[in-house]
Amino acid sequence: MPNSWRLRRSALLALIVLSLALPVYAQDGETEPIVIQGSLQLEALVTAVRDAYVAGHPDAQIMIEPQGPSVGFQALCAGEADIVMANEPMSDQQIAACNSNNTEFIETVIAYEGIVLLATPESGVTCLDRDKVNEIWSLGAPAEVNWADLTSTTLTEVVKFHGPSAESPAYRLFAALVPAEDLRQNFTTIDDPAALLEAVKAEGSAALAFMSLRDYEQADPSGTFPPLNIENENFTCVPPSLSTLELGTYPLGRTSYLYVNAASALREDVQEFMQFVL
Repeated sequence: MPNSWRLRRSALLALIVLSLALPVYAQDGETEPIVIQGSLQLEALVTAVRDAYVAGHPDAQIMIEPQGPSVGFQALCAGEADIVMANEPMSDQQIAACNSNNTEFIETVIAYEGIVLLATPESGVTCLDRDKVNEIWSLGAPAEVNWADLTSTTLTEVVKFHGPSAESPAYRLFAALVPAEDLRQNFTTIDDPAALLEAVKAEGSAALAFMSLRDYEQADPSGTFPPLNIENENFTCVPPSLSTLELGTYPLGRTSYLYVNAASALREDVQEFMQFVL
């Protein structure tokens, strides 16, 4: 039965470095491009990495064909894709499909992403239930939400929603995390993370805002303005952090994967690209 490796960055890098000692596949004639398929949601991230790599390796040929993870995994198992982008681990059924084709693969995590919510200090709210987050932020949410609806005992005003624009990575991530796969339409857009944080902190703002964890850490590197905890399915309020994203306990998080065809990993061009990615 084929071996399927599920590894973190360091382990995959070690495996690829080890494979450098093994014979690489000869590529007679024209070099075959590296074919990357999978999630549309990861296209922008992987394209940026590809472009940075090609800038230093102008002869590299890397094709990114995002057609969804299901199609991508089918191509991986059929030997038609070298790398697949995904926001979820391969299912047992997909692994079985690869096994039936005698196709080995390597799984690696390339990114942990999270959304943080920031509330006006005057609200006294420190934690929100995930279902409540979905209810007030998803497309089709009530036009008006009162702070009292969010368990505030000090504010009864209407919540003033804030966040970055629809073109931002944070918006796209948050939209992917809510059931409607899009966000409420009536909120004030502020794309600069520092300005967004200041809008929430302003006295009398009545603001509730979202941004990515990465943007929050850049806007408030000392963590003097803590974001809201989010209550998970175990009724535990979990703070956003890299550690809770890695553990999978923070509800507003997403893990991004690259799956590498193990046979492709023996190709010199794939090895060099994956070393750059990692």
